[in-house]
Amino acid sequence: MTRRQTCGRGVTGAQATIEALNNGQISKLFIPYPIDTDDFDSIVVEALLANVDIELLHGTAAEKLTDRGGVAALLYYVIE
Repeated sequence: MTRRQTCGRGVTGAQATIEALNNGQISKLFIPYPIDTDDFDSIVVEALLANVDIELLHGTAAEKLTDRGGVAALLYYVIE
């Protein structure tokens, strides 16, 4: 996920992602593979129930995501 693709419509970290998920803002969820089930079970389940696309990242992308909070999401819209 690059800034060009998101146009400011992205979040990283569990708290921001959960908030966006609760608001129905998420179009795609990004999580590292292998999945840390202790941290992300509830987020993945809620995303599946909300019909959100989930993309598993591996390698360098997964490492970078882990450094930025372990989860990220592309949003349909921003609430300010």
